[in-house]
Parts: sequence; structure tokens; C-alpha cells
Amino acid sequence: MVSEKSIFRHRNILFVYFVTFILAACSLIYELLLAQTVSYFLESKPVSYSVILGLYLAALGVGALSASTVGRQQDHWKRLLKVERRLSFWGGMAVAVIYAAHFLYALVSVFVATRLGIVIFIAVIAALIIRIGFLSGLEIPLLIKIGGFVSGNDKVTNRVLGLDYFGSLAGGLVFPLVLMSHFDLLAIGFMTALVNVLIAGMIYCAVLRKEEGAPGRSVIPVVLLAAVYILGFRYEQDIQQFFLKMYYHGYDIPIALNAQTPPVERVHSPYQKIDIVHYDREDHRFESALYPFYSRRKKAEGFPGQYKLFLNYQNQLSSDFEDAYHEYFAHIPVILNGRVPEEVLVLGAGDGLLVRELKKYPQVKKITLVELDEKMIELANGHPVFQGLNEGALRDPRVEVVIADAFSYVRDSRETYDAVYIDFPYHNNYDLSKLYSVEFYAFVHKRMRKGAYAVFDAPGMFFALEERNPEVWVDSQGDWPVYCNTLLAAGFENIVPYVIKLEELDSQQRSMLFDRLTNGADTRYSREEKDRVAQDLPYLISSFVRARMIGFIMMTKEGAPPRASAFPDIDFNVLNPERFNGAFPKYNVIKNISKINSIMRPTLPRTNALIW
Repeated sequence: MVSEKSIFRHRNILFVYFVTFILAACSLIYELLLAQTVSYFLESKPVSYSVILGLYLAALGVGALSASTVGRQQDHWKRLLKVERRLSFWGGMAVAVIYAAHFLYALVSVFVATRLGIVIFIAVIAALIIRIGFLSGLEIPLLIKIGGFVSGNDKVTNRVLGLDYFGSLAGGLVFPLVLMSHFDLLAIGFMTALVNVLIAGMIYCAVLRKEEGAPGRSVIPVVLLAAVYILGFRYEQDIQQFFLKMYYHGYDIPIALNAQTPPVERVHSPYQKIDIVHYDREDHRFESALYPFYSRRKKAEGFPGQYKLFLNYQNQLSSDFEDAYHEYFAHIPVILNGRVPEEVLVLGAGDGLLVRELKKYPQVKKITLVELDEKMIELANGHPVFQGLNEGALRDPRVEVVIADAFSYVRDSRETYDAVYIDFPYHNNYDLSKLYSVEFYAFVHKRMRKGAYAVFDAPGMFFALEERNPEVWVDSQGDWPVYCNTLLAAGFENIVPYVIKLEELDSQQRSMLFDRLTNGADTRYSREEKDRVAQDLPYLISSFVRARMIGFIMMTKEGAPPRASAFPDIDFNVLNPERFNGAFPKYNVIKNISKINSIMRPTLPRTNALIW
């Protein structure tokens, strides 16, 4: 017969293995949670992930070396319980601490110095990563020692390490496939910390409660932390709203706390965080007064004004100013090539605004829209803001929507098109860099018919302006050399960059703008304030114009460079013949194979700034 002592020992070692597996999963989730949260605020996601994961692993090593192996079995259980208490506190608060650190960075950057703000942000993040990694590193040595006491088996170390690896695999799968697609980062932190709290409670109840003199005070923090995280999860949306309002409203605490401030609408998808932000008109009062000098858009009653769309915290469009971007994107290639394409492939652009412009041409017979994120299509067809902007473009019978990865589509499809429009997010990680690679553009090349063109929004392409010279140059310090050499390597013979170039206002227009800003019914300016507005006006107008200098690149497969035809008979809001003629900057083609962006040797993303 199996002795009662043997059964007890077997039960205890199974408990050790169970705790090992769960804590390993939690440790990896903390690691990924830290990297994912910080990456939203750093421009280069590969760099942030690499540094954070490396620092976390180093802290794990320091923690493992620091773990005490002296004492009785119960002493090690007590140490492990204490570790779980501390780990649950720091892990559960990690996302909030990172948000607060970014707020501190913004505050110091504005009022003191940007470099000091960066130092403070990095120091807080590094301290947090080291603290959580150090505590996680204490767990495995303690569990190995406890397992040795419980089993008396020499192989317990191998088994604990093996379950640690399997638990890490489980955490690595659960984080992207389950947690990220259904919960916000705050909620993930709360849930993971609650698991640590539950493990601490199980240790107390299963091992330490019966021991004579077991400190009752050791379980009180566990109960308090459990209550905090249950409440935190219950009110996670309210906490999340506070941080989102803080971030999108310039860390203005009164606005974030004001119940009248419209909530940030967050939509979850397996691929990205989609935020729809409604701003008060006063937040963009200058832009709202200036933009009508450039756009003839008539905003009917019910027009969704003062809205912005953000994907993973990056601004994608503003409902009041998006018409310039989409008109330049859609129509300049048509005018430049002298004919309207009949069959068009659109990659990305799931909001439907680019399709809205393309369907203005009756000659377009079919538009195939390939979008990875089905949530974007649902928003485009069902959300009042997007419906008000895209005018039901995706419901046009000429439009076919395909839910697929753009790279796979152009690689595997056998269809060819008269035009290919490519609208992807900023390439701040290697997943997105693949969509700007020579391999991707080579597949696009194959999907183009003879005489076809392709065009894409080219983020990171900078432009140089000279005060005494109205000419615009493509700045070689930006991503233009990467784009140019990559497209040449993909087989495109003609590459034409162009840019949204709005003119400065003349003196009469500036006077009208000044009156709009200072003589409104809801404004009262003193003489000194009016003088200050008049003094700052030229700079503000120039800043507005420069901020909208977004670059595009059009390319054709063969033949002579395209020539412009007659201006189309379409009711444009922003684009006109004069602005069309000013849209083409001067540029240099400097061939350099080291600049080619490839999946096997990416040269994108480049790091031009550190923190968003």
C-alpha cells in the first residue's frame, strides 16, 4: 500500500509544480506587458522591445543570484509569499506607472527641458522593469529549494525548470492571442497581479496557515491587494478613460476629470487599439478658422467635426482636415497619368475615405479594397463618424472588400490592376516595415498592368523649404533614400514624389483671419492680446502649412515619365491647378544598395525621435 506520507508528499510536489507553471506564465506576461506598453510611447518598437526584454532578463538573473537558500522549508514558503505580494503590487501598477511617467516626461519637457524629460521617463521605466524582473527572478530558486524539501528527489530541479519553460510558453501564447485582443493593458496588469495574489493566498492557506505562529499579518496585504485589483478590474474602463483623456488632451488634468469631456471611444481588435477622440472646438480654434482659406468643403448639419482617429496612439486622420490628404492621394496620380483607371486595388485604407475619392470617377468600374482589420470595415460601414466622412463609400456596388493581409494578397493573387493605392500606418516596427520592403513592392509590380501606376503615402519623407526660394526639395535626411532605392530594386522605372503644399496667406487673407480670431462673439481680447496674436500669426500659419506637408510617392512600371492631362471635372475641396503644379518637389536620386529595405535586411524603421 502507498503510505499516507507518500501521498502527502506527492500532493505537495504537485502543488509546487502547479505554482511554478502559473508563476512562469505571469512572469512572461509581465515582461510582454511592459514591452508593449512602453513601445506605444517610443518611436522604434524593435529597439524598445529589445532593450526592455534584455533588461528584464538581466534583472531575472540578478534576482536568481540574490535568492536566499538558507532555512527550513517553511522559511522558503514565507519568502515566496512575500515575493508574490510585492510582485503583484508592482506588476499590477506597472501600466499606470508607465502612463504617469509619460505624463511626467511631457510636463518636464514643456516647462524645463526635453532631454531632462527623456532621462526621467527612461529612468522610471528602467527602475520599474528591474524591480519586477528582480522579484520574478527570486521565484525559481525558491521553488527549486522547496521542491527539494518536499520530494527528496534529485530530478526536482529539472522538473521545476521544465515547468518554468512550459509556463513561459503558455504566457507567451495567452498574451497576444487572448489578452491583447480582448482587454486593455491596464486590465491585463490587474488580472495578472490578481493571479499572483491568488497564488500568495493559496500558499498561506495550503502551507503556512497551520503552522504554529504563522504571522497573521502576512495575509492582510494579500486580501487588501486582492480587493484593490478586483475593484480595479471592475472600474478599469473609468481608470482607462482618465489616462486616455489625459494623453489625448495634452495631459490637462481638469479636462480628464471633467465629466463633460466626451469619452475616448476605444475599439478592440486583434491587430491594434483603435481610438476615436472628440475634441472641443476651442482645442483647434486656430486651425478651424484658418482651414476654410484652403478648403471649400461645406459642412452640412450633422457633419462629424472635431473628431480624430488614432491607431495604437498614432494620429491617422482629423475629420475637419482630412480632405486635403485624400484628394492629393487619390487624384494627383490620375491627373499625372492622363487617364482614369478602370480597375483599382486599394491596400489598407479601411476607413473608406480614399475609396470615397476614387468612386467620384464614373470611369472606375471596380475597386478591390484589401484590409487586414475587419473592425475597421465595421467602423467604416456602421459608425456615424466614419459614415459621415466616407459617405457610404464601401457600400458602392463597384467596391469589393477583401479581409486579408495585404502582403499575402499581392503575393498570392493572380489579378492585375490599372492602379494600386497603398495606405499603411507608419513603419515603426518590423511587421509594418515588411509592407515597405523590396519584396512587397516586387509583388505590387506584378499586380500592375501595362501602363498602370501605384502610389503610397510615404511616412518619414521630409521636405526642405528655403525662406527666399519658393522651391521645395525632398530632404535626403528623411526616408526618401530608402524608398527610392527600394523601389528601383523592385523594378520600377519611374518614381515621382509629391507633397501637399499649401500656400501662405496673403496680407488680405491674414487680415480676415485675424478678424475671425479676435472679433468673434464668444471672444474678448484686450489690445495687448490682439497685438500678440498679430505678431504670432505668420509663424502659426507657416507651422500649419508645414505640418500638412505629407509626402506621397507614385511609381510606374515602364516608359517615359508620366505627363499631366487636363484637370478633371470634379468638385474638389482643396486641390486646384495651382496647388497641383506646386505639389512636385525637386529631388535627387542617389543610388545606394545599402538603403534598400528588405525583409531579410530591414533598413526601416529608422529612429528619428525617441518618445512620442
